[in-house]
Amino acid sequence: MKKILLSVAVSVILNAGLVDGVSILVNNEPITLHEIDKRSAIFKASKKDSIEMLIEEKLIEQEIVKRGIEADYFEVENEIEKMATSKGMTIYQLKNALMKNGVSYDEYSNEIKKKVQKDKLFKKIAIDKVKNIDNDELKLFFNQNSYKYNMPQKVELINYVSQNQQELMKIISNPMYHSNSIDSKEESVNLKELNPQLADILVNTKEGQFSQIIPFGDKFVTFYIKKKLNSSSSDFESVKNRVLNDYMIKNEDKIIKEYFVKVKATSNIKIVRVP
Repeated sequence: MKKILLSVAVSVILNAGLVDGVSILVNNEPITLHEIDKRSAIFKASKKDSIEMLIEEKLIEQEIVKRGIEADYFEVENEIEKMATSKGMTIYQLKNALMKNGVSYDEYSNEIKKKVQKDKLFKKIAIDKVKNIDNDELKLFFNQNSYKYNMPQKVELINYVSQNQQELMKIISNPMYHSNSIDSKEESVNLKELNPQLADILVNTKEGQFSQIIPFGDKFVTFYIKKKLNSSSSDFESVKNRVLNDYMIKNEDKIIKEYFVKVKATSNIKIVRVP
């Protein structure tokens, strides 16, 4: 009997410690007092603002799990390459900078993975929202931004082909990079002769930039856009997909905010202990 009572007492103490550390439950998932204090200190934010941020993050994490959104190795590495390039750094330099700040590359990669998953979630939510958008509203957006939809007839480009996707990621990060595993060729292509999906990719890639990496049989390809030629105005129907995508990008923040206001309203959020 004493052993039973002792076990019960220990269990109560442990559970009490757990409850004492929990401030809020979001659909039965905890946000702790420590998390709130840490967020307030890092962002120099009030407890109220910190709680709102943490609840929003928790709802986003739950939505990612609910929808089964993943981020594979190549997606994460590609995002890291982009971030390094935007800072004028190579991956090697980025790793050194992380090490100097006491952050392991694995930790950093894990955070970038979460970012990629979050970006994919937001895009999915935005796409779902604009699927049923009123055609008149879309045409109004097109008319207000018609200059953006002047279509080139030809594109001068360099295509880079390799069986190794990582090699293409390196050349995107550093156009001076050379590898025997990459074949390159300069071309002038007529957009009307291409399939619509590939034509859209080339049109949407700015001059002086690389396109996304695209599977090409058992290889991969990326296109460096040198120049777009013989631009002419387009009718709405011929560029509707581009208009829809631009509309989505412009209104994404509003769409996401409205979506999670609704998610929060229908979620089970309990205050266990006021911080």
